[in-house]
Order: sequence, then structure tokens, then C-alpha cells
Amino acid sequence: MSSRWKATSCFSPRFSTTRNSQRDCFVVKIVVDYHLTNARESGMARFIREMLAHLQKQDPSLEFVLIDYDDMRALKTKPAKIVAVLKELLYTQFIIPFRSLKYGWDHLYFPNPPSPFLPLKGIILNIPDLSFWVQEKPFLPMRLYQWCVYAASANAARHITTFSENSARDIIRVLKVPREKITVIPLGVNDRYFATPNSPNIAKVKSKYGITRPYILSVLGSFVPRKNANDLIDAYAALSSTVKQSVQLVFVGQKTDRYFAAITEYLRRQSVNDDIVFTGLVTEEELLNLYAGARLFAFPSRYEGFGLPPLEAMAAGIPAIVYDNSSLPEIVSNAGILVADKMELRDAINKLLTEQNRCDQLIRAGKDRALLFTWEKAAQSLLKVFLERR
Repeated sequence: MSSRWKATSCFSPRFSTTRNSQRDCFVVKIVVDYHLTNARESGMARFIREMLAHLQKQDPSLEFVLIDYDDMRALKTKPAKIVAVLKELLYTQFIIPFRSLKYGWDHLYFPNPPSPFLPLKGIILNIPDLSFWVQEKPFLPMRLYQWCVYAASANAARHITTFSENSARDIIRVLKVPREKITVIPLGVNDRYFATPNSPNIAKVKSKYGITRPYILSVLGSFVPRKNANDLIDAYAALSSTVKQSVQLVFVGQKTDRYFAAITEYLRRQSVNDDIVFTGLVTEEELLNLYAGARLFAFPSRYEGFGLPPLEAMAAGIPAIVYDNSSLPEIVSNAGILVADKMELRDAINKLLTEQNRCDQLIRAGKDRALLFTWEKAAQSLLKVFLERR
């Protein structure tokens, strides 16, 4: 992505603020809360970058203003949690609207709550999911705080987007938002995931992370309880010794928080420590090669607003096994194997490791399914939201 997408102020040197001759309408000016891209390998960061890049392709007349924490020294440090919460509110409630005044915006676009609680002009809010309420059980005051923030943000927004019909139903039920105020915009798969595997690059990333055998891949991002890594560890441990000796289990996810500490403690009570690899967070290039080199993909999450990793795995030609919950059935459909618990997960893993015909069927179906999800379609849907709600 070109450097202009990393700006923290208006970046439209080639865009006119006058009438556009192609559409005979005024340029649409959009202020974007860009701070989540600081987590460069996170799912939200990838979503924001992909969406902005494809929006520009869809309609070059769009004029963006990207506002980021990096532009505000007072918000640049990593403070204690309560201070971080207060600074986030300061940023979203006051700094973004104040900084935006000079641009005469048509929309304020927030990829994730919070957004301003006052009904300012043209707030478009994306709510990826309501995992904090539906699945996670944090300390009660924080959970109630999050509900208040989401509810106030949703109430003030002119329109809401989300990634799946399942998330839309949750938003309607939990936040009492009318269905007509919500547009479902599924995510897309980058074309790079469909590319032919590069064997030397696969070998390089396997060597880096100590992967010495064929492997089952699970891309969880983090080890928060709803990601349910324990079930996959148990399913792997329950495989026959012969099967376990033939494959390793590889997790991609953050290794620097208390959730990972809980996983390592859990592993001490298992007999498979040497067969499991934790890569930590990886670059996108490494992730591409980890997908391409895997025998199969397993995703035991109990709740997902969309579930992009199974789609990426299918695009890469890897058979996918996912839990039958939340948005995952509408994403994977019959192109993967849906399971209900860790015993079904174990049986599905065993089946795919021993029945090549079934693997081949899923590989074909998975690629066809993944082709339905493109960033071009996603950007087109979001563009329609912007243009229809000026």
C-alpha cells in the first residue's frame, strides 16, 4: 500500500474539492479513525487498509482524512488500562470531531466503536461483533462499560455496518438497533492467498518456527477464551499415537498476554508439548506461507463476527474444519467441515489426515467458496453506504 495511506491528515493532493465531471456530484469527504492500523498485523488493521485501498479504486473522487494517535502526542504512550479508556474516549468524542471541522466532512467513519455519542453529521460506524457481550465474560463493570459505549455509539451513528448476518442479529438483539439501520458487508480475501505455493518460502518459514513435520494450522490471533484453543489441543492429544507422530499442531497467535500464560499452564498437564508449535504473531508474508504449507486448517472458536482465517485457508487450498456457531456456518457453508465439540473435531482431523479424496473435495469446494468473498465487493458495498447517506 502506498505511503499516502499512512498520513495522519488530509491526503488528497490529486483530488478536487469541486464538482466531479464523471459523476456530476460533489466530492465525498470522509474522515477515518485510523488508529487501529497501529497494530500492523491485526485483523482490524488489515481490514482498514484493504478497504481504503479498494475504495480508492472504486471511486477516485473520494477524499479521505486519516486521523491517528500518532498525530496526538498525549495519546501516544501505552498507559494503564483506565487511563487508556479515558484517552480513547477523549480521542473519539472530541479530538476527531474537532480536528475534522476544517475539512467540512460528509462522513465520520469509525471501523470499530467507540464513535461520538452525539449525533454528529454522517457518522458511519462499523461494529465487527459483540463478542464482549455474547461470549466473553470480563469483570462485570468493564462489560457494562463496553455495552454503554457500544449502545451510545450505535444510537448516535447515522448508519452501522457489520461483517455477517449473525453479527447483525446480535446488534439488533443486544443494542436494540433497527434492522434497516444496518448493512452487512462481508470481508474479502486478498488475491495473494490464491497464489501457487512457493516451496522455498514455505521451507524457510517452517525452519524459522521449528516446524519439522506436516502440520495442522490454527490461526487464532490471540488466545482469549472464546478462541477455544484448549479444545483443539485436546482433540490433537486424543489422536492415535501413530497419527500424532505424523503431524504437528501449529498455532498462530499472540504470546505476550495472560491468556497465553493460561494456555502454557494447560499444556503442562498434556503429553503433547513437543508436538505443538506457537509461532506468536507473524508477518502477512509468513502467514501466506504457513497456510500454503499446511495439511489442514482447524478453527475451534466459539464466536466470530466473521472468521476470516478459515476463508483465507480455503483460498490457499487447505481443507478447513470450523466450529458450528456464530458467523462461521454462513462463511464456510458446505465448503468445510462443521463440528460441534472437541470429539467431533478429533474425528474430522483424523478423517482428513487419512482420506485424501475427502481432502481433495474440500480443497475444490473451499477455493470456489473463497472466490465469492472479495475486497472489491466489500468496498462497493461500503461506497454505496457513503453515497446514499450523504
